[in-house]
Amino acid sequence: MLKIDSPHKDTQIYLALSLGIFTVYWIAWSWLSDDAYITLRTVDNFINGYGLRWNVAERVQAYTHPLWMLLISSAAYLTKEVYFSTYIISFLCCLATILLCWKIFLASNNTPYFPVFILLLISSKGFFDYTSSGLENPLTFLILILFFCVCSKIFIFSTSHTRLTILTIICSFAFLNRQDSILLYLPIIVFEYFLAYKQGEQNKILKTLSSFLIGIIPAASWLIFSIIYYGFPFPNTAYAKLNTGLTYSDLIPQGFSYLSN
Repeated sequence: MLKIDSPHKDTQIYLALSLGIFTVYWIAWSWLSDDAYITLRTVDNFINGYGLRWNVAERVQAYTHPLWMLLISSAAYLTKEVYFSTYIISFLCCLATILLCWKIFLASNNTPYFPVFILLLISSKGFFDYTSSGLENPLTFLILILFFCVCSKIFIFSTSHTRLTILTIICSFAFLNRQDSILLYLPIIVFEYFLAYKQGEQNKILKTLSSFLIGIIPAASWLIFSIIYYGFPFPNTAYAKLNTGLTYSDLIPQGFSYLSN
């Protein structure tokens, strides 16, 4: 459980100010994208007993974020509606992300700069525009900052083996939330496994392998389910986007244009 305590009242003021600023902006600019309704239609079918499907008669994985879809489904099942449930889950993920960021500032004694950090986040279109869109971005940010906290040892674990296992589980959840986001984690997690292997003592290969096998259980379980239920390991949108018929000579310049924008 995240515990925030400080001997100085000023630090609590910085936190309250930051949360207030973010909440006001978030409510003022909140919206749901049309793309989110692809997932929400699946959620509606799911909670009404028709399965994880876009059309009731067809097993098609039209959504690209299984973990986000399941989270929204859980909330919608309890509240019996999807619109406000999506907003609530999005805001709670953003709130948890901010509290983890606060934990980092608190550990480094930089709390006076936290309101400035929040303003920078709000000014970033890459971060803020999709924090309430109904898409998986809020959960992506939360998982990413949690991964950073574990990597930077903001959270302390009893053994390096436990820490490596937790890092791998976080990567699994990141994969479940948005499968291509694993590219953000891959270089770091490979390096962490390399360090674990080099610094290990007895049974280091076995311990490293056990961390990996335990950590990938969430991702592997979903892929197995997806193959059985849908017939494919990945969303059908991935196959549609990859099989465009365009050549690399067409795609590469377009990729650089996207990066430039």
